[in-house]
Amino acid sequence: MYFRLRKTRGGITAFAGVAIETDANVPSGVDLNALEEPTRIRFEKALNAGVGHALAEHERRGGSAPSVRVTALDETVSDTKDDAVRCAAAIATWQALGYAESDADLRFENGEWTVTFLGEASAE
Repeated sequence: MYFRLRKTRGGITAFAGVAIETDANVPSGVDLNALEEPTRIRFEKALNAGVGHALAEHERRGGSAPSVRVTALDETVSDTKDDAVRCAAAIATWQALGYAESDADLRFENGEWTVTFLGEASAE
């Protein structure tokens, strides 16, 4: 599943595209090894946070956590920041788990992009 976030607020653009694969037959975990090392190192925390957010909400709703493999991260030097990567990873994971993109509520708050899922008890 692939999700691309491309938003502009106050003249500032946020961009990130994340591709996710899930496998319910493999123990849960997040695999970033398909990414090139500089990209993996730079965005590891944001990718794990985004994937983790979607998995936690999925489990809260009664689902079991599959393994998640991040297969690609599209970025630009000027427009890709942690918040965009975190949101794109969360939404791509959400879709890979079988939920609709329309369940995701993207908001720009306090200078960064955040995502919550419809019915979620608390914000990211």
